[in-house]
Amino acid sequence: MVVGLPVVAVVGGSIKLGQAVRLSWWASLTLLGVAGYAVLKSPERRAVLGRSLWPVVETLGEAMADAAAREEAGVQQLKATMFMPCSPPTAKQQVATVLARAPMPLSLVRS
Repeated sequence: MVVGLPVVAVVGGSIKLGQAVRLSWWASLTLLGVAGYAVLKSPERRAVLGRSLWPVVETLGEAMADAAAREEAGVQQLKATMFMPCSPPTAKQQVATVLARAPMPLSLVRS
């Protein structure tokens, strides 16, 4: 997921930017592809791009890991509250449940 996030952001951002200047989606993606080829063709440019983008990707990964850890801690706290075991029903509660689920009142049943 972390690997796909920057790609989705770049592609989606280029489409939105293209729409802002009234380009169709395929034209903005074509321009993105041509620009990407021009930038990544040179090994020096790739090295500079890698050095400048790696901290951003690392920060995003750390933020996502932190968010996942906080979410898991919250879920564990909620599980203790939501799934508290209750005591077994008393005989009175069991009788009330049976009477409530009866298809007709017991006064109409003749034995």
